[in-house]
Amino acid sequence: MLKTIIWLTKLHYLYLQHNQIISIPGGLFSDLTAIRYLHLEQNHLGILGSEAFANMPNLHTLHLANNRISWISNSSFGRLTRLQFLYLQGNLLTRIPSHTFGGLKHVKRLALSKNPIDQVHPFAFIGLENLEFLYLDNAKITTLAQNGFASLTNLKHLALNNNHIIHINSGSFKLLRLGYLQLSHNNITSIDSDAFVEMAATLKILHLANNHLSSLRAEVLRPLASLAHLLVSGNPWECNCQLLDLRGWLLSSSLIVSIRFDVKCIKISSQERQSSQRLKFIM
Repeated sequence: MLKTIIWLTKLHYLYLQHNQIISIPGGLFSDLTAIRYLHLEQNHLGILGSEAFANMPNLHTLHLANNRISWISNSSFGRLTRLQFLYLQGNLLTRIPSHTFGGLKHVKRLALSKNPIDQVHPFAFIGLENLEFLYLDNAKITTLAQNGFASLTNLKHLALNNNHIIHINSGSFKLLRLGYLQLSHNNITSIDSDAFVEMAATLKILHLANNHLSSLRAEVLRPLASLAHLLVSGNPWECNCQLLDLRGWLLSSSLIVSIRFDVKCIKISSQERQSSQRLKFIM
């Protein structure tokens, strides 16, 4: 346990990574009011209490990656009014309480990758109104609740790859205006027709590779006027009229600049077997 810190009122950088710190006593850093960068990654932290980062008004970047953090008080980060980068990847968080990040209105980048999080609950990220980059990849997420990303009106980049998501519904990304959405390496079998409609004018890159999609309706992509890159390879496509319709729309659309539709069918439906020559574009 850390017990004391020498009071260096002008200190801007503090490196405490790669130690065996198991807890942060309340008020430990309260006299280090000028600190901007605090490194606590690669320690043994398990719980973040309410006063862990009290009186650190100038903290800009907080590194807490690769600890053993399983619980965070709702007020742990509440006074970090100038924080912009928060790294929590590689911990033991299983859920995101709805007020954990309340008050972090200037945070632009939040990394939660490699935590055993299984759901994104409604309003999980409330308070992060200026967040631009959110990393939730390599977790155990199966469900994206409606309003799970509510309040993230400035989010540009969302990484959800390498999870266990099965279905993308119409409320999964409600109110988001993303430019980049990474959904590769999940278990996605279906996507609602209006799942991406609210980011129609902003989404430029969409990754859906290595899922369990056997078909993809053109209606899912049709609203995406800014889409420039679509990656859908590595899915168990069934070659049928629905997929042919999607191909036709992609070729006729003047809104899409460049589409990587590198797919290979593993099944041709019986009704399409005699028309298989028409399907060679994806073979």
